[in-house]
Amino acid sequence: MNRISNFHIILFLFFHFSCKSVKPEDQFGIQNEDSTEVRPNPEILLILFYINQKDSISIDQSYINVGVYKGNETGLSSSYDGDLKLTFMDLKGDNCQEMIVANPLLRKVEYSSGDSTGKLIAEAVELEEAKFFIRLQWKDCFQQIKVEKLAEDKWELLKTFNYNKPNVR
Repeated sequence: MNRISNFHIILFLFFHFSCKSVKPEDQFGIQNEDSTEVRPNPEILLILFYINQKDSISIDQSYINVGVYKGNETGLSSSYDGDLKLTFMDLKGDNCQEMIVANPLLRKVEYSSGDSTGKLIAEAVELEEAKFFIRLQWKDCFQQIKVEKLAEDKWELLKTFNYNKPNVR
């Protein structure tokens, strides 16, 4: 009996010391940074734009929320006439990020046919002016915003904004 318990103790010690200790966050393949490095809280940028048919565009409101943006930061995958391209740049004019926004002056409206069938009718309505907003993860290189509009398969510059980080809301 004494031999069996000695064998179990030796076996336990062998397996215990041969195992590598792993921090819980490492076991899933997450890269750890040094704990001495202070990481800033991630922030989400929200911008509300105003645009009209004369291609006058302005920033109506802008603010930051603390958090991680989980949506699509590039916008649409294809673009059509009237769509906008927003390019976020640093002060040297180097691109940080681009996103395509569907034509904000073109809205899809659905309404009932008004007869006994109750069918829904959908059509596109062209607006004279509109407000639209974007959301994306804040990056320190966002110092300018270039807004372009697609017209006849060419991107035309509408305006370039100098941009400062807004306050957290």
